[in-house]
Amino acid sequence: MNANTTLRLPKIIGHRAAGAYAPENTVAALKTANNLKAKWIEFDVMLTQDHIPIVFHDDTLARTTNGTGLVAHTQYQDLCSLDAGSWFSPKFVDEKIPTLVDYLRLASDYHLGINLEIKPSLGKEIETAEKVVERLHQHWPMQDGSLLISSFSIPALQRVRELDKRVPLGLLLEKLDAVDWQTITHQLSCYSLNIHHTLLTTEIIKAIKCKVDYLLAFTVNDKDRAFTLFEMGVDSIFSDHPDLLLHCPMHAPYH
Repeated sequence: MNANTTLRLPKIIGHRAAGAYAPENTVAALKTANNLKAKWIEFDVMLTQDHIPIVFHDDTLARTTNGTGLVAHTQYQDLCSLDAGSWFSPKFVDEKIPTLVDYLRLASDYHLGINLEIKPSLGKEIETAEKVVERLHQHWPMQDGSLLISSFSIPALQRVRELDKRVPLGLLLEKLDAVDWQTITHQLSCYSLNIHHTLLTTEIIKAIKCKVDYLLAFTVNDKDRAFTLFEMGVDSIFSDHPDLLLHCPMHAPYH
């Protein structure tokens, strides 16, 4: 465990910035999260064919743009012409796919904390981690408690840890038995376990909190479920609604 961590996690982290209100992982979503008084946002990073780290979730372009094909097989210049907003609403027509640097600069301007999820294409785990750390060292304050890097990819997290001993890491899990999370979180000195909220019981939460400092649950868009998770011991939740608890009496901005 990392008893001396300086992480300042809020109760609510905006999932893909503000995925309920604007096209996910876009500048519009980041600005919306800020307007909704979010303290932190979560977003996804992967590499283009020419090794540019961009903010994007899927391996393929079709769901959230007017393009087709694999992100990993597309040059960044070709991505620049795509519309990443119309699928969500006509008012977001011509919204573009942002680069990681775009997001880091804007999040810094807004004083937002970030949970950066590394989503590497198969075979690009190490390179994606390297590009992420490189950009963070250039554009982000690494020791102010406003950064958490997470991933389902253990090789990506291992490479981040090799490159920077200071950065807080979070292991993402869809299933508790998917990997030996206890060994991995110990070996990588992970600060958090980020897990699907439906898998959590009071007993499981207690077991997890004995091993890691923070337990984060995704993706929770129901206020009552959020309250239940907090009562059971979950530290923070990811929500498409960054304002989910904004007007609730129990809402506290930070732990």
